[in-house]
Amino acid sequence: MDPNLNCHWPAIAVLLPGINVRNICLRTIKKYQNRRLYDTQSSTYITLEHIRALIINGEVFSVIDATTSTDVTHHVLLQIIGERETQAGTSMLSNQLLANLIRFYGDSLQGVMGEYLENSVNKFVEKQDQMREQLNHILDPSVTTQNAGTQPERTTTP
Repeated sequence: MDPNLNCHWPAIAVLLPGINVRNICLRTIKKYQNRRLYDTQSSTYITLEHIRALIINGEVFSVIDATTSTDVTHHVLLQIIGERETQAGTSMLSNQLLANLIRFYGDSLQGVMGEYLENSVNKFVEKQDQMREQLNHILDPSVTTQNAGTQPERTTTP
């Protein structure tokens, strides 16, 4: 096993719903007190934008506080969302939605709401993937998939 990869499964479980991530070794990002982020796999300092790229590319990672060894992945993910929300024209979360989310903290339905939101987003992503696959098939009928969730495979005619 690569010494730069550690198994910090709790923080990343949210990114891989339905998968037992306890056995997955993942990339470790160390966060230092000066807010610098160090990617132990590439041995370089990175930015939140680099972490966002890791997420978009489906990389599995964990962010660990370099001083306390505490998992701070959740905090860093929220930081990325906060930065994206403040950029002009990229906001997905309205003030009303954020206020409603805040109201659920401490409420007896807090856990239910979190689960509902997670399931809703997962279903949305699933439908989005299905629509992309259908659109690809319409635009290029020679593209087929043998199994759901696999990469399109080109068919050839003899």
